[in-house]
Amino acid sequence: ATVPTDTETGYRLALTAFTQERYAEATKGFEALLHTYPSSPLTPLVLYWLGEAYYAQHAYDLATDVFLRFLSVQTSGHRSPSALLKLALIAQAKGQLTEARQRLTTLTRDYGASQEAAIAHGLLLSMK
Repeated sequence: ATVPTDTETGYRLALTAFTQERYAEATKGFEALLHTYPSSPLTPLVLYWLGEAYYAQHAYDLATDVFLRFLSVQTSGHRSPSALLKLALIAQAKGQLTEARQRLTTLTRDYGASQEAAIAHGLLLSMK
């Protein structure tokens, strides 16, 4: 795949692949953007969607790494609760229940008004 000459075009192409459930193609596109334009203003969004693409492919270790990178550059914002929720779901899927509980607790504490916090609250109740 050729790398588009600007970040926005590349981002749109990779996001289109993601929304059409062509996750492997989306992953390649997002990875290429991170490699070619590491300090783009779109980097946080690219990281977020790359995490989602790995998550959709059940590549949980890769998704975890990328979501953690996302949260390190995007300390707040409307995608942060979703990234925290995905990290909790990955931990739960891997049987790391203490970590899952910690992530869900952080989510409900820091983003209490979010839809993800409501989901997190329900998950915490079901994990007791």
